[in-house]
Amino acid sequence: MRLLWRTHYARNQKYHIPEPLYIDEEHALLFLRYWPGESILSLFYRSAVGGRQRRIAIMEDYVRNAARWLVDFQDIHSSVRAKEIPSETLDFEAQLTTATYLTRTVRQRIIDKMRGLQESLPKLRETYVHDQYLFRNILYNNGEVCVFDFPHFRIGWPLYDFFTFYTGIERLKQYPFFSETTSDLMKSVFACTYFTKKGICYDAKVLENLWAFFIVGYVGKRYRHKDIGGIRRIVNNIFVKKMFGKLAKWSES
Repeated sequence: MRLLWRTHYARNQKYHIPEPLYIDEEHALLFLRYWPGESILSLFYRSAVGGRQRRIAIMEDYVRNAARWLVDFQDIHSSVRAKEIPSETLDFEAQLTTATYLTRTVRQRIIDKMRGLQESLPKLRETYVHDQYLFRNILYNNGEVCVFDFPHFRIGWPLYDFFTFYTGIERLKQYPFFSETTSDLMKSVFACTYFTKKGICYDAKVLENLWAFFIVGYVGKRYRHKDIGGIRRIVNNIFVKKMFGKLAKWSES
């Protein structure tokens, strides 16, 4: 984080990480300089008093700038050669065997479609990967974005962070008053902004296919937590089941 701060973020006027100040190794504590911003849920519920159109405008601005922060971050480093998507996303047959809430027929239909698409998936240059590009780690303040929490910072597939955030928008539908229409609009704005800034042609069908591979490879691992209980575990498991339901519908087309 010190290297990132010195070489890129210390003078960045719009996209930030908190300045790292001190590590207390004995107590595993990292001290960062305070950055005044809000999370997406705070912005969403606070904007309720301004009416629906005002709320939607704020949500669009948030995801648009989150996409721009991500592109700016990824542009710090790019591999020379384009590479295939990660191997864990291609291990879809083994992953789908655990999706027991889908019938065997549906699982096989998903596998058959993925087999047919596997060779056509685009290769991309590897970039920096934040790994935890989630709402709780992204603060927003008047068009500026600050991202923190880099426990698994690495070099890898750029769409990992993209789909982590994209899937997070889908999960917002579980929150009170977050409509499906608003969530789908936010996904569209985020995707269009990201690919435009990356200089990559935005193809909604290709995006949908790549998202399917991401869902199989990562969503179950990220959201299904066996070591937590109560409402959180129930909500997580409902979300995973819902995402695999999307896969079933995707496989029909």
